[in-house]
Amino acid sequence: MIKPVIELCEFYDAVPWRLAPKHLDQYFAGAGKRARSTVRAKINKIDGYFAFLEQRYACEIARRFGAAVESPVDPFNRPRHRGDFGLRIPPSQRAMKESFAAWRDALPSARKEAVACRD
Repeated sequence: MIKPVIELCEFYDAVPWRLAPKHLDQYFAGAGKRARSTVRAKINKIDGYFAFLEQRYACEIARRFGAAVESPVDPFNRPRHRGDFGLRIPPSQRAMKESFAAWRDALPSARKEAVACRD
C-alpha cells in the first residue's frame, strides 16, 4: 500500500508530509507516467496512506516537524468514496452500563436464550 508513496518520496527526496499536489502532478505527467488504471490505483493508494496519516499521526507530525499533514491528491483526483471518518470516541461508562443492561434484560426473550446467554 505504501510503495507508491515511497516511490514518490524517493523521486523528490522528501518526506511524505512535504509532498504537494504539484509534485504528484509533475511525477505522474513525467517520470511516473503509466497506464491510466495504474496511475489511478497508485493515486488511490497514496490518498489512502495520507488519510491514515491525517487520522493517526497528524498531531505528532505537526508537533515534531511543524508540518501539517495533507494529502497531495487534490479533490479533483481524489477517490469519490475516500472514507473520511471522524474521530471515534468511545461511549461513556454510563452509556456502556445502560447498553449492557438493556441487552441483559432482552436475553430471556431471545430466540435462542441459552446460546445468547452463553455468548
